[in-house]
Amino acid sequence: MVKRKPGRRRKRGPPLNGSRAAIARAIDLFGSETKLARATGFAQQVFNRAVGRGRVSAELAIAIQKATGGMVTAAELRPDLWRRAEDVPVEKRKITPG
Repeated sequence: MVKRKPGRRRKRGPPLNGSRAAIARAIDLFGSETKLARATGFAQQVFNRAVGRGRVSAELAIAIQKATGGMVTAAELRPDLWRRAEDVPVEKRKITPG
């Protein structure tokens, strides 16, 4: 019998599509939803909901692109709004995870 560590279990959702994978990559860059939330100015609950739904608002997509310095683009998060990263109205900034 395999013993499991006590604590929270992470829900297994549907397979990662393009947007879900991009959200997960942004969270991984910062280490947690909370750290990414601080960097973007949004509440952590917004990221938790985005992970569950696999979709973010246009404003959050732009904030994530700014916070990650373009490593995760708004076009990846919302391909229905922007086809290419160059189409997103945002300036690049260096990433400061942490």
